[in-house]
Amino acid sequence: MNSVLTQKEQILQNIKSLYNQLGYPPKEKEYDTTYKIKSHALVKKYFTTWPVAIKEAGIQAHFTGKMLTSKEELDFRLNRFIDEYGYLPVLNDFGKNHLPEYPFLVFYQSTKNYQKNHPNVKFKTNVSNVLVNNDKYEEAVLEYQDLKRKLRRVPFRYELSKRALKAISKEYYSYIDFVKAQGDKPLAESKENNRISDKQLVKDLQTLYRKLGYPPHASDYKHSATVRNHFGSWQNALKSAGIKATFDSKNSRVTKEEVIFKIKRYIQVHGRIPMYNEYKNIGISYMTIQHYFGSNENAANYFKVLTFNQKISSQKIKIIKAGIQTLINANKEINIANLSKVINLSLDKIRNDLETYFRQNNVRSKSIDKFCIAMGIDLDKYNWHLVLLEYDNFKKKHHRIPNVTQLSSVSYAKILQKYDSYRDFCIAIGDGDEYLCEKYDLLTNEQLLFDLKTVANRLGRTPTIKDYCKCKKINRQATYIRRFGSWTNALSEAGLKLKDSQKNLIKHQEKMSNE
Repeated sequence: MNSVLTQKEQILQNIKSLYNQLGYPPKEKEYDTTYKIKSHALVKKYFTTWPVAIKEAGIQAHFTGKMLTSKEELDFRLNRFIDEYGYLPVLNDFGKNHLPEYPFLVFYQSTKNYQKNHPNVKFKTNVSNVLVNNDKYEEAVLEYQDLKRKLRRVPFRYELSKRALKAISKEYYSYIDFVKAQGDKPLAESKENNRISDKQLVKDLQTLYRKLGYPPHASDYKHSATVRNHFGSWQNALKSAGIKATFDSKNSRVTKEEVIFKIKRYIQVHGRIPMYNEYKNIGISYMTIQHYFGSNENAANYFKVLTFNQKISSQKIKIIKAGIQTLINANKEINIANLSKVINLSLDKIRNDLETYFRQNNVRSKSIDKFCIAMGIDLDKYNWHLVLLEYDNFKKKHHRIPNVTQLSSVSYAKILQKYDSYRDFCIAIGDGDEYLCEKYDLLTNEQLLFDLKTVANRLGRTPTIKDYCKCKKINRQATYIRRFGSWTNALSEAGLKLKDSQKNLIKHQEKMSNE
């Protein structure tokens, strides 16, 4: 028990001795350094904390929270600094002379409070015998004087350059102290210069609006804090300045007018509305576009321009339209296969482009027939025109009407869609009599001989029965034999001669047909 008391008393005695030596309540670290021991465990064991140990040693010390520096130590160091230099230290002096800046702010909050408790201590700015030998500071003073002459008033703090303010802060605790040192009335004490008028703020906002082209942001104006203090909010300030500004919500930062201005400027350069990932390049988020327009397509409709995808799609549709017009000029059937050959695109690409076109118009389709109808082309009328054209071409070429097998399957199918039979079609176009002659072998001998001459001219030689059937796509061997007795006689009547080899071939063909 005696050993414990002896050890505790030894610590207290050492603390008192160190206090008399330093002149202020020592820190635990200073105690360990002086006596070269680690006292933390012993202090915790006997006193729980170091401030309790200081108190039990009979030393008056004021600590705040977990801060290690006491008020008495702070006063001791400040008094020593004041005795040496003759003025209260500024912020720059705390770092140079190892003065505890944070405890000073905690205990006194400001130099004014310290001066109230210590009236004999003077500020550095009031000390005339303190010489300032600093080139940067002298430049700052010259800048201040020049600005004062130009403005004909005491300059505001923000009107000086950053370089000048930095030099002033190293020599003075505040800008007001510097102004007093120059023999001027501080701005805070001047009723004329301590604030910008509402009229000046409104004028500045209007000037900035004309410069930008859209309602300015608070970050665009250096006195935005003053604006908010005068008008209550940035939106109220814009309203007071007569600037139309539409905000999506109270917390919205970008106005609709700014969005419209920036998109119009983009359209002038690119001829289209921005893509989703391009809005950030003009200082707008796509979420803002959704707030004001709902979607990018709606925004495009608002500005009456195309989106990027719509512009590409419109270029492809122009190619398809040109291909369809080419087919019409060539009197060819309009289908994807023919269109693919004309515009050199695959069938799948054409279908995809048509599907995109219809999707933009809220229609689910990729039919070329519907696309032609959308273009204003009467497909039924055009397809019927192709049927009649095929019929007339055959008639002009062969000098007779075609039979069913001599027309294309597409044309014959369209004829049956419109008429009950091929005969009704021929009667409807005025070829009913010719159809009956063709159907029931009512052709004259002159017509039969003309057919023979036509086939011979096409082949460049005298045709056999097989040649005739192949060219005319109809077998009239029995008709020729019935009218002229034989194929050879028919050729003779037409003025066509046969070679010996052809005669044997024709005899063989006639014999085979009779059997």
